[in-house]
Amino acid sequence: MFPLLILHAALGATLVALGDRLGRRAFAFAAAAPLVTVVWLISRLGGIVDAQPVTSSIGWVDGLDLALELRADAFAAVMLLLVSVIGLAVCAYALGYFGSDTPGLGRLAGLMTMFAGAMSGLVLSDHLLSLFVFWELTSVTSYLLIGNDDTNPRARDAGLQALLITGSGGLVMLAGLVILGQSAGTYRLSELVAAPPAGVVSTTALVLVLVGAFTKSAQWPFSSWLPGAMVAPTPISTYLHAATMVKAGVYLVARLAPVFAVTTGWRPVVLVVGSVTMIVGGWRALRQVDLKVLLAHGTVSQLGFMMILVGAGTYGLAQAAVVVLLAHGAFKAALFMVVGVIDHQTHTRDIRRIGALGPGWGSVKLTAVLAAASMAGVPPLLGFIAKEKALLSAVDGHFIGAWWVVAAIVVGSILTFAYSARFVLGVLGRLNDPSAVDDDHPMGGPDAAVPSPAFVAPGLLLAVFSLVAGLAPVLVDALVAEATRSLHPSAKPKSVELWAGFNSALLLSAVVIAIGALVTVARRRVEATQTALHRPIAVLPTADRSFWVLLQSVLRGAKWTTRVVQNGSLPIYLMVILGVSALAPLVPALTGLDRVPVFADNWLHIPLAALIVAAAIGSTLVHRRIAAALMLGAVGYGMAGLYVVQGAPDLALTQFAIETLATVLFVLVLQVLPRAFTDRSAAVIAPVRIAIAALVGVSVFVFALSAADSRDAIDDPSVSAEMLDRSVPDGKGANVVNVILVDFRGLDTLGEITVLLVAGLGVVALARLVHRKRLETSSLVPSPVVDASARVLFASILTLAIYFLFAGHNQPGGGFVGGLTAGAAISLLYIAGGNPAVRRLLPMKPWTVLGGGLLIAVVTAIVPILLGGAVLEHALLEADLPLLGKIKTTSALPFDIGVFLVVVGLVLMAYEAFGDDPEASEEDAPTMGDERVAVP
Repeated sequence: MFPLLILHAALGATLVALGDRLGRRAFAFAAAAPLVTVVWLISRLGGIVDAQPVTSSIGWVDGLDLALELRADAFAAVMLLLVSVIGLAVCAYALGYFGSDTPGLGRLAGLMTMFAGAMSGLVLSDHLLSLFVFWELTSVTSYLLIGNDDTNPRARDAGLQALLITGSGGLVMLAGLVILGQSAGTYRLSELVAAPPAGVVSTTALVLVLVGAFTKSAQWPFSSWLPGAMVAPTPISTYLHAATMVKAGVYLVARLAPVFAVTTGWRPVVLVVGSVTMIVGGWRALRQVDLKVLLAHGTVSQLGFMMILVGAGTYGLAQAAVVVLLAHGAFKAALFMVVGVIDHQTHTRDIRRIGALGPGWGSVKLTAVLAAASMAGVPPLLGFIAKEKALLSAVDGHFIGAWWVVAAIVVGSILTFAYSARFVLGVLGRLNDPSAVDDDHPMGGPDAAVPSPAFVAPGLLLAVFSLVAGLAPVLVDALVAEATRSLHPSAKPKSVELWAGFNSALLLSAVVIAIGALVTVARRRVEATQTALHRPIAVLPTADRSFWVLLQSVLRGAKWTTRVVQNGSLPIYLMVILGVSALAPLVPALTGLDRVPVFADNWLHIPLAALIVAAAIGSTLVHRRIAAALMLGAVGYGMAGLYVVQGAPDLALTQFAIETLATVLFVLVLQVLPRAFTDRSAAVIAPVRIAIAALVGVSVFVFALSAADSRDAIDDPSVSAEMLDRSVPDGKGANVVNVILVDFRGLDTLGEITVLLVAGLGVVALARLVHRKRLETSSLVPSPVVDASARVLFASILTLAIYFLFAGHNQPGGGFVGGLTAGAAISLLYIAGGNPAVRRLLPMKPWTVLGGGLLIAVVTAIVPILLGGAVLEHALLEADLPLLGKIKTTSALPFDIGVFLVVVGLVLMAYEAFGDDPEASEEDAPTMGDERVAVP
């Protein structure tokens, strides 16, 4: 299952990177991911239906119970089937919807593929924390999909609203998941529902989890984001709101309800929220003239229906919920596709402007009628069977509030029938009203261009599925039954059948259809009633208005807080941060401190310590910034000397390299600042600075002694000793520092270089926003000497860097040290000829080097998973090569190369940001070999 998720991520990222090169064909390539998923699922569906779930696990931190756990049981298979099959249909549909010259299609297809991967990971996750990660990934990718047209303010606002509501709910849910996992003693979902925790703490956790589920599945009062999201292209709306994202909350509640429905407060909260959502959504759908917005409010109503079914906690309603999930995915996707076809061909979705569609539109009309009939619960469609199951199980329900469920379903179903009929009448042009719009004549009449069969086919196939599955429910019976048992292991689900005999559910269905038909016939009176009822409450805040008012209030509060707290003084910021950071650990560190400081273990410590102290004091006394930077560099070199004396060559190399590079970069940045310090602060500030500096020094000193005492007080073997012992047999390297970085703590290193990449991109973006003068050139010594020296030293230092890279697994060095050394070589090149010289010898863009390095590191981490191993599991590689003889290395080398490239890319980005004007042309810039060269 992990390869499926990796396929989605890799394919999506590739399509985004390719941009508009593929045009709408990007969706054809994007279809590969759901197609492979469908094939994989079908190949394993037999075993899944036979109660043999497919599981896969990758351990991370066993001590913290952190792992990537995937489990595909029958209920997960139902959700995965919706995600992949409808995803495949949407990809085919998008080929007809978008024009060949539509911009941004590569990004759109790639984001949709990554969203599908996140949704697949969500429904397959068997670990609460990994489920949360995928949950938030769906929020982020949906934000990007909804706001894809970043030139449209409505799209940006809709994406932001969706992200803030679902993202905030997700954070609340995270707190609940952590509390729930800690209370249960396990974060595995399958183990949690097998032995659920009880008590006030777990009840609190469940409330927090429900908040997250309600925001994700657009339950009242969090439903305002879903209608706003209709600004997205119709294929995106189809995918997000028919099959995937909006069902995530329903899915989670379905997993938890069987064991937590008896918890105090669960059923009242879920049933009331679901009922209000179903009725309010249906009522609002009756007022809409935009077909797409009508379906959006209808989706809200249907989500409330599903929340009632899964939240009640009985296996009968759970079985009905599974059938509703399948039926809703098919008919709602088909209906959205119908809207897209009409909008694409007639350029309107307004039912008042859609006239009678001419010949050639029969397949579109058929799709609309079949899908809407299924949504309305008309026999013999699958939607009718789902509603019958729900009504029958609710009537026979033996739990408090069953009568409420019956009433809510009946009222909601009446509204569903009415707005389904409104949709069909609108598509057929029966609600056309030219007087209600500004146009002289309605669009979408007989002259509208007939859509191609390929454009209509995906929606038609989904609508036909609703009919076929309704006539032959045996097609889904086994899967539905096993999905129900996945949620309720002791369940004895009844067969899914079209005719269940004369019973109360059939009578209620007849009542629903009859009253729904009357509402449709009397639609003008209903609209007048809605208008009359809407006037007195129009002054009340709606959920949508309340959201924006709340957001603006938060922003105003944040601005006020910023003005008060962030006064723009960097010294004050540093004093507060350093003071708190030094004082907080000082008191605990002083407690129980028994170690007596040793003056020196080695006589070499004395001159090195003197150098460090003298340089540190000197940096505070000099008046020129360049002198202070050099003094700080001397402090770093002194520390590197201490590392050498203590026998830590890797640390010494790193310190030497980073101090050299940091000093050059300091000088580079200082060129835009005044040469000398100007102290304009009040006299009272100086003692405060001295006090904080002394506090920091004392705190670091005491903390070092306390840390040494703590290690001596522990009886357990030292972790460092264990790493030394395991370095060669497990990491295949004698340099334990490098083995730790690329093997034992490789995931930490991967995370750190990812942060470095993001930080580097941010620095360049900020620097490019600031207007910078181009550096003035100055006369120096004859440039041929500088040119020749720079070339010789650059080649020599770069050779040394490559040696550090390849020798680092067994000798001092490694990717980080090698990258820093290469950065020093690049700095020398910059000093000699500025950015143009760097660009000529290293023509690649800095972000290409950065991204390439991170990609290599990520691929190195993932490949072992595909081969059945653990993340970053390394192997020893040996080969006999001509001339070179026997070569031995490890698979950690590519990871080290990735780290090397990330560091080099960061150096290049630093010069791109703070060096010569990045927009200057090379013709105007000084180069090595000219009479004058740029200096930092």
